[in-house]
Amino acid sequence: MPAAPPISSITPKKLVHGKRIAVIGGGWYGCHIASVLNKHGHDITLYEKEAALFKGVSGSYGIRIHIGPHYPRSPITRRDCLAGYHRFVAEYPELIIDHDFSYYGLGLEDVDGIKPRIGKAAFEQVCKECPGFGEVDLRGTDFQRIEALYSVIEPSLKMEIVGDHFQQLFDRKEIRTVLNHPIETIHNKTIDGIRYDHIINCTYFKALLPKQIPLDIEIVYQPCLTLFYQDRVANTKPFSFTVMDGWYPCIMPYENAWKSPNNRTYVLYHAKYTILGTFDTVAQAQNVLDNMTDNDVQGKRPLFEKDIHRYYPTFADRFVHVGYNTGIATKIKSQSEFRSAIVFADDDEVIHVFSGKVNNIFAAADRVVKLVSKTAENDDFSDIQQEISQTWLEKGIKAACDL
Repeated sequence: MPAAPPISSITPKKLVHGKRIAVIGGGWYGCHIASVLNKHGHDITLYEKEAALFKGVSGSYGIRIHIGPHYPRSPITRRDCLAGYHRFVAEYPELIIDHDFSYYGLGLEDVDGIKPRIGKAAFEQVCKECPGFGEVDLRGTDFQRIEALYSVIEPSLKMEIVGDHFQQLFDRKEIRTVLNHPIETIHNKTIDGIRYDHIINCTYFKALLPKQIPLDIEIVYQPCLTLFYQDRVANTKPFSFTVMDGWYPCIMPYENAWKSPNNRTYVLYHAKYTILGTFDTVAQAQNVLDNMTDNDVQGKRPLFEKDIHRYYPTFADRFVHVGYNTGIATKIKSQSEFRSAIVFADDDEVIHVFSGKVNNIFAAADRVVKLVSKTAENDDFSDIQQEISQTWLEKGIKAACDL
């Protein structure tokens, strides 16, 4: 990947019709939005704090195209995921990994012996919203302690090439990328002596926080741990298996799932153990990860493995542990598990993008384009506010591990 240009060498283009725009953050949202704004004739500079694109949460956890069953209590998230899925398949087919199967199981009881909050009929209706829906006969699978098992189309992403894909695209389109350059403050829409018409904050709400959010919500930061396993069975296609609706594990492809039928890496999540805490600031969440040792991870590993064996008893016959990963998820506190994107402008003309799922990048970019062109209608988040406010009052457990 080419080195970033020196800060002093960045010379914005002379514009006739477009605007000069800075995008902060080189993950899914920042890269897609930068590309879209470039197509609309704007001069784009993208700033990323890491040494390459997709080195943050986007590169670690943004690894599949959710289509809805993960969010049985958030109709808005399911709607937006499904709409984004169809657009993603059309826009980025070269980044998609098709699965042999993507199964969602409704557990009989979670690892704490609690029954799912959602019933079979309701969960089946949620799954029926998805492409490729079908009910699976458990007798023909390796899975157990499941009341019902459904198949849907929910592909993974070729994460090893995503960063290079966008960097090469930016090089062709003359979108400047400034790497190893965190942006901590902005004054008068100026970065490194360059004044921009708009600044788009795509930092996953980890920097340049807005003075005010146009919703009555609470944003939290969750340090997360996932485990890596190598598939020892050759000549098989990648698959994913998610158990709902509570403290359950799930497994999905992570690396090499598209290059070769051998040596694929999978990632194991757990709704109870992946999230290591919930905090008010990024610094508090980062402190947990900074103080976590390899011994701490090895202490948690048996908990992950014991519980995946409850629902997938042949897991150890097929998979061997090879490592782990950490990151910090930013979420809106809500029992509905609302996970769509929210885009708004503050008084300083910074456009803030609160990231949702990967496939929400399209709706977010649409909104950014309208805000930049001054054609956006007034912010109306009433449907989101209503969903979050109603479910916030409910008591319950987490639907599934969601990153």
